[in-house]
Amino acid sequence: MNSLKLSLEESEAQRANFQQRLEEASNTIFRLLPQRQEYTESEIEEDYERLVKVVKNWVNINCESFVDDDTYGFDALGRRRPPPGDHLEVFEEVILRFRSQPMRWIEAKEHVLVAVVMRYLYERILNQLFSVLLNPEEYLLTVRAWRSDTVAAINSYENFVNRRPSIEERLTSDLHDFLGGALSSQDNESTISSLHKEVIVPTITLAQKTQSSSSIWYFRYSDFLAHKPGSFGSRIPNFLSSIQEFRCINLSNRDKLLKPANELTTREEKESLLYVLDIFPGLYCQRVTAGDSPPPSTINQPILLVAFASKEAHPHNQQGLSTPVDPDKSNQNRTTSPSRPVSTGRDRGIIDNLKTKFGFRG
Repeated sequence: MNSLKLSLEESEAQRANFQQRLEEASNTIFRLLPQRQEYTESEIEEDYERLVKVVKNWVNINCESFVDDDTYGFDALGRRRPPPGDHLEVFEEVILRFRSQPMRWIEAKEHVLVAVVMRYLYERILNQLFSVLLNPEEYLLTVRAWRSDTVAAINSYENFVNRRPSIEERLTSDLHDFLGGALSSQDNESTISSLHKEVIVPTITLAQKTQSSSSIWYFRYSDFLAHKPGSFGSRIPNFLSSIQEFRCINLSNRDKLLKPANELTTREEKESLLYVLDIFPGLYCQRVTAGDSPPPSTINQPILLVAFASKEAHPHNQQGLSTPVDPDKSNQNRTTSPSRPVSTGRDRGIIDNLKTKFGFRG
């Protein structure tokens, strides 16, 4: 009986010693973790606006021949023409929508290319739930809850940092291959280098900033993304009523910014407005505060491409389009957007993903 009591006391002492060592080890680990860096809204806004300009400039420089030569159609894009029923990437679907009417949208080729590049960056980098350095199958195994400290640790952990060059190379090569038919230069090495340095790397950096912030940042396309190019806005639910929530490039007016207050005043103008394409997603921020859930703020509005149908056209006869049109560079003031636009289909935002995958409650 005494020996049993002695053995129990020794076990309790060992357990207490083990617990103390575990706490000391945990404290050491968290003390050595890299400090999470906070980024201001203006800094992330500037990064995104810079990325928007870089994508447009890169396409303009590297795809000039494709854009200027009307003999090149949208069939030049894409690595392959998948058989019926085969899975299409979302950025490939953008091109597919324009292949059926190539000559009608010939003047919009540059906008379409820009939209494809941005859609690729959104799907493969910006809309990743946690970090682009994590493989999709590692999400649930590596990260059990949304914590910005976890993301900061992932992005600085040696094993993940070491894979960044290979991930950058893979993404660069993948996007370059897809754009191959539209690229002007025969110097693949130079083109790949500029795509890597000017587009892929800044996008990954921006994604890591938004993912590691204590505020919830996300990129969203409009609700109208699934509609075909040339759809009449008057037939799309909520399109005309929410037009102020977007920056709309008017293809029919030399790519100037659409001004609804001046250009959508009559019934005829409203009925002739066409939705063409989502070019860039919007950028939104929801600040995290104790005991409060403020509405998300619109930092950058989504950029859409629109046009006006010709006078002969009518919503009952969807033909005709006035002369096409380079996105206006004017800025929009950030606004609080309790009823911000949300995208459909695969475009589930970070908040929805968090709730469904990790049990977050609103």
